[in-house]
Amino acid sequence: MGVAGEPVDAVYSWVDGSTPRFAHDLQLVCAGAERSAVDVRRRRFRDNGELRYSMRSLVRFAPWLRRIYLVTNGDVPAWLARYSNRVEVVTHAALFDTTDDLPTFNSNAIEMHLHRIPGLSRKFLYLNDDVFFGRPCTLAGFSDGGTDFFLFERQRCPSDSEHGEVHDRAYAYTARRVSVVTGCPLLTRLPAHTPQLYDREAISQLEEQFRAEFQATASHRLRRSTDFVLRIAYAAAGLGAGRVQERVLDWGSSDYTFLSLDDRPLLLSRRLLAIRARRPRFYCLNDDLGDVSPNHLLLRLVRWFLRAYYPQRMPFEANLRETRRR
Repeated sequence: MGVAGEPVDAVYSWVDGSTPRFAHDLQLVCAGAERSAVDVRRRRFRDNGELRYSMRSLVRFAPWLRRIYLVTNGDVPAWLARYSNRVEVVTHAALFDTTDDLPTFNSNAIEMHLHRIPGLSRKFLYLNDDVFFGRPCTLAGFSDGGTDFFLFERQRCPSDSEHGEVHDRAYAYTARRVSVVTGCPLLTRLPAHTPQLYDREAISQLEEQFRAEFQATASHRLRRSTDFVLRIAYAAAGLGAGRVQERVLDWGSSDYTFLSLDDRPLLLSRRLLAIRARRPRFYCLNDDLGDVSPNHLLLRLVRWFLRAYYPQRMPFEANLRETRRR
């Protein structure tokens, strides 16, 4: 059971950027896009099999969660059981107001529609497929039953909406809009790359208050510097209203590790072994590699690590031989 006796669900968004349909649609959407204003890096869409192991970590270490909703463009992982009483696939088309905004490759647009999932619990955990539970975790880590906690890093939230990376500019734009409209202080820290607890009704209130920003972002098929970013808006408005409390996590601590994958195999090996030894409550394996082959040594190393950390097959997995890219 969840907050105040209510169930709590988990939500993932997922895409496999290697499918022919995805590549074709992305090429069409990118044609003529202003590259300085949008984010089209292919690594954002790469599937290295992380979702399977993230879901294994969730079922193993957070068994109190009720259902798992997987939000996709219509594609489904080959390893996912077609009929599962634990996992439900929800397409973008079921959540967006109009198919004119689809197909979308903008995670910001997708995330602001998660509260529309039919049957979703009022309080739900949202996490990306590169985020993992490293050890048993209770609901008390996200809420005390009266007030919810939002998890932050010590890294400062960007404040320049005119310069820098597209996503940083969008963070700054969102924080400023929320501050101007609500009068709450500017968000100072970045939300951590961990599972985060959201209130579906609070997101609906944000959508009503910032309807123009929600609609504009929904129409952006690629990430833009003028996106309204849910986690930034939710955190800023929630802190300002006293609806959520700030919990700060340190990188490399027993609570949280954030690891960027870059082209240094020996260093990556040592850091993965450190995660295995420390067993942090949460960790993120962020893909910062360029346009590399699925057989790239570092991607294979990550798959090996995840198979070793989460070896137990779960009921939501199809009865198929596990694919191992070599």
